[in-house]
Amino acid sequence: GEVRSGPAGFFLPGRATALEGDAAQLAGRILERYRTTGYRSPRRDELAAQLGVEDRAVQPLVDRLAQTGDLVVMSEKVILHREHAAAARRQIVAFIRAQGPLETNTFKELLQTTRKYAIAILEYWDRQRLTFRVGDKRKLVRPDGG
Repeated sequence: GEVRSGPAGFFLPGRATALEGDAAQLAGRILERYRTTGYRSPRRDELAAQLGVEDRAVQPLVDRLAQTGDLVVMSEKVILHREHAAAARRQIVAFIRAQGPLETNTFKELLQTTRKYAIAILEYWDRQRLTFRVGDKRKLVRPDGG
């Protein structure tokens, strides 16, 4: 199988063991928090307090959810639910195809978020080779957005 690296080390995709009991319940709460907060999601260091639990219980689950692809770590401070990461990707591709290079401020307005989040998301997609930066604008690496 294919070995991948993630925030918590190396793993085999699709080989995670099922969570049970309190861990499964907390993982569900974490996912729901990131799903409902969209492009204003909590930082890692804010999450435990928001959920009313200890940080040491939350961080391994965040790592695991990132490994399974349920959460996407955009930067050290920005983590998104997979649905929001995918939606941001679709918006980037659609905008650039329709209107040409995408400016950071335009993207911030499209997502109705802060500059911090917009930049982290755009830089993530640069690292994934979806886009590349020219000044303050992003262009698609491949015109078909693939």
